Amino acid sequence: MRVNIFWSNHNGAPNAYDVETTAYALLAFLKFDDFNTCYKIVAWLTQQNSAIGVWYTTQDTVVAMQALATYSARTYNPDTNLKVKIEKASAALKKETIVNTETSRILIPGLPVEKNDRKFDVTVSGRGSGVLKIEMFYNRKARDDELCPFDISPISVKDVVPAIANNPDAQFILAAV
Repeated sequence: MRVNIFWSNHNGAPNAYDVETTAYALLAFLKFDDFNTCYKIVAWLTQQNSAIGVWYTTQDTVVAMQALATYSARTYNPDTNLKVKIEKASAALKKETIVNTETSRILIPGLPVEKNDRKFDVTVSGRGSGVLKIEMFYNRKARDDELCPFDISPISVKDVVPAIANNPDAQFILAAV
């Protein structure tokens, strides 16, 4: 069982203070070359950020990114060469990719998931280290009560003032019908 380490002053869901404090702790542990503890802190921090790579606020995001960048620089291995394979346990469908120093960030898109798919097999082989993060999301058709009530249609441009149209410093001044 993997143990993550983080710092918090409450018993609830993580928040911006927890992320910022934990990121500062990571920077401190890096000063002492305690990479065993650092790895556990990094695991927690990378689980807290959103799908677009941010945390809760600008401040905790900046501190977390600084700490993770420092960790990455300190643990960089120029000989990274990993093969990552993700398979659905219920079917023969699989996605596979190679991660090396030239492709340090890789996305494996488009693994369709059915309603009852709950188990996936992830196999990693090779040299180096990395963080595997799986984002799962789904789409559904909108219900009638969720549809946008606005009727948005394109506008047609009637006139463009010639003095402005030929001026590279002018910004989008149009007369619309």
